[in-house]
Amino acid sequence: MKYIAKEPKNEPETLIKFKKTPNASYAGFGDTGQLLKKALCKEQGYICCYCMREISEQSMCVEHYIPQNRHKNSPYSKEIHKDNELKYRNMLASCNDKIYCCSERRGNEPLKVNPLDKNIEDLVSFANNGRISYKEWVKGDIDTVLKLNDKGLIDIRKKVLALVRKSLPQDSKAWSASVLKKELTKWSTLDNKGKYRPFCRIVIDYLDAKIKQLEK
Repeated sequence: MKYIAKEPKNEPETLIKFKKTPNASYAGFGDTGQLLKKALCKEQGYICCYCMREISEQSMCVEHYIPQNRHKNSPYSKEIHKDNELKYRNMLASCNDKIYCCSERRGNEPLKVNPLDKNIEDLVSFANNGRISYKEWVKGDIDTVLKLNDKGLIDIRKKVLALVRKSLPQDSKAWSASVLKKELTKWSTLDNKGKYRPFCRIVIDYLDAKIKQLEK
C-alpha cells in the first residue's frame, strides 16, 4: 500500500450534483463519462489502493473504504455506512479484472489498515523477498482479507525489484547515494503521464534502506 492523499477539489462535479438529489444513493449514481473513476485513478497515480497493481478506468472499481453494506463485524453503525456511501473521501480505486480484484477479495470486511492514513507506510513495508511486513495488529487485513502476501503478488514484486537491481551498476560496490537517490526519485514520483510505477513501494523501501546504509 501507498499513502493516498485525498483532495476535495478532485471530486467530480457530477458526484457533487448527484448528492443533492433527494434520497440519493450510490446505487443510483451513473458516473457519466466515468468522471469519478478518472478522478480516483488520477489521484492514486493509476495504481490499486491495496495491491498497487496498475489500473485504468476500465480495470478498476470504486472501492468504499467504509463499505456501503455493513458487515456483522463492522465497528460502525448502519447509519454511518449509509452516510459514507456518497462521500468522496471514502472512495478509492481498486483493481478489478480476471486476475485480481482486491475489492472483491475484501468484500464488506472491516479493515484496520487504511491507505488514507498518513502512517500507512509505517504500518506496512516491503521486504526484499517480495513479502509485505506489517505491524501485528493488521496481520489479518494483509494476509487473510486482502491476501496481499499470496504467491502471485510476491513473485511479481520480486521480479520488479530484480529488474531495478539489474538496471543499476552491476557491481553493487559502485552504488553511490546519489545514484540510488536518483532512482528513488523516479519510483517515488509520478511520471510524465501522471502515473506511479506499479508496485513502487517495494522499490522505494529497498532503495531507501540502501541509501541509509551508505549514509551511516
